[in-house]
Amino acid sequence: SFKADPEGIKLGSLFHLAKQHGWVRPVPDVSHLFQSATPVTPQVLHDMLNMGVRPPKLDLSRFPSWLTTYAKEIGITRGCDPIIAIWAGMAAMSGAADARIKLELAPGYKVSPVIWVMTIGDPSDKKSPASGPLIEPLKDFEVEDRKPYKARHLMWQAQEAARAAEAKAYFQWTASADEQLANSVQPHVRELGDEPKELRLLVNDTTSAKLVQVVRGNEQGVLAAFDELSGWMRRVNDTKGPEDRAVWIAGYEAKPYTVDRVGGGTIHLDHHAVSIYGNIQPEIYRRELRRLSEDGTMQRFIPVMVDPELTRMPALSDRLVPAAMEYDLMLRRTRTLPITTYYLSDGAREQWTMFGEWYYAFRNDERLVKADSIYMTALGKLEGTVGRIACLLHIMADPYSPEVSAQTMADACYIGRRFVVPSLRYAFNELLEKESYSTWLIDRLIQTAGEVDSVTLNELRHGSRRRFKDAPQQLVDQEILGLMEVIEAHGWVTLVNNNPRRNSWKWAINPSLATLYPDHRKAVVGAKKRLRDEMAGNMDVPVSRM
Repeated sequence: SFKADPEGIKLGSLFHLAKQHGWVRPVPDVSHLFQSATPVTPQVLHDMLNMGVRPPKLDLSRFPSWLTTYAKEIGITRGCDPIIAIWAGMAAMSGAADARIKLELAPGYKVSPVIWVMTIGDPSDKKSPASGPLIEPLKDFEVEDRKPYKARHLMWQAQEAARAAEAKAYFQWTASADEQLANSVQPHVRELGDEPKELRLLVNDTTSAKLVQVVRGNEQGVLAAFDELSGWMRRVNDTKGPEDRAVWIAGYEAKPYTVDRVGGGTIHLDHHAVSIYGNIQPEIYRRELRRLSEDGTMQRFIPVMVDPELTRMPALSDRLVPAAMEYDLMLRRTRTLPITTYYLSDGAREQWTMFGEWYYAFRNDERLVKADSIYMTALGKLEGTVGRIACLLHIMADPYSPEVSAQTMADACYIGRRFVVPSLRYAFNELLEKESYSTWLIDRLIQTAGEVDSVTLNELRHGSRRRFKDAPQQLVDQEILGLMEVIEAHGWVTLVNNNPRRNSWKWAINPSLATLYPDHRKAVVGAKKRLRDEMAGNMDVPVSRM
């Protein structure tokens, strides 16, 4: 009986018992809805959903060979994206080079080799293991200088004592009657230079107030390296805290700076230069983006997106040690370079002019399409960023030549146009969150094709809870409907029912997705099964004893 009386069996119970005994509900045939539709590949659809904006690939040939060789070896031995080591190396070179070195791009327009780099990746992307070997030599240089510093300071103390004795003699002379004699000789008081400071090239967990003290004795500039940039971001974003964001911004400009503090007096810095390198996770980056963009702090960074597909098992390499030795040698050479101003050769000036023509036309196009204001602010700093990269590349390639070559400037302009600009577009248009959901949506459709015939807006909304978090439902629905419209236009689904009043939408799924992309489907399904088995403790793990 199917009557709903206490003695009968309900229809739901019948289906439940049937499933327990192996019955599977047949999937309705909706293939006739897609007879004229050929679905595009997952990668093409992914690019469409993200407006064609993807994290750019970095052409490693644009950097000195000794740096790219070391970065590739780091990628092999750490099992990570070598782009992390490339930009960590650029930041380390920025910290090693004297920031008083300049490159004149135009009369009166000079830039220093100071850069800010922000590596964005998930916690498992091995950002710290990859960047550490490139940054740590700066700390070694500080340790090596401690003994010479003690000798310099002892000599200065001797001069200070001698000056104190001479000053005492001078005061005694001025207080005596001998001063009035015509043949009286005024005692000499020597000039005493500034007290030597311990060499600092690297700072880690520091505040703006302490940073000023460090830079005061190290006007060649320092590198602030943060294993996790999140702590620094929280401090400079805290309006009630003591952190002064202006001190950090002034360090990027590498110019004279004066700090006035109540109770702390006035500190004059003849040259205030601070480079920054830091790692950050996408979630934290999105959370801090808006507040750090109000005064252009975030827009001064070069955002570097880590490719998670290059995170893999480390491998041994016998070429790591020679590559590390050559990198260390080049870093030491950079430390010894004299303070100078470089100029553009005729060929470099031609490259710079062509870049400027492209840049202003491109910026005007972005303005016409009403690009995001944060991104436009970052784009406005592109000329200076490319100039700084050119200065660093010249220091790394041919530092004893007074002129930057055409090839070096071409490399810097290429990096700016083909890497920095796409990175800015990707990072500052906040596509990270959108990509996360679109990737999930594509995988969801491929996995369920052949198992279910349709998907509803309510089901997609339920699956988006973690990605859109506390966003209003209306905005979430608009985002999902917009993505599904693009997906439908490319043959993956077709709308079969919609009732805007009841907010009810239903799409039929193209069943051919189950057979067209078997490799992608198998890889995703297999990965999820392995993860479930791992969490359930069903994986066979070999045990070894040391």
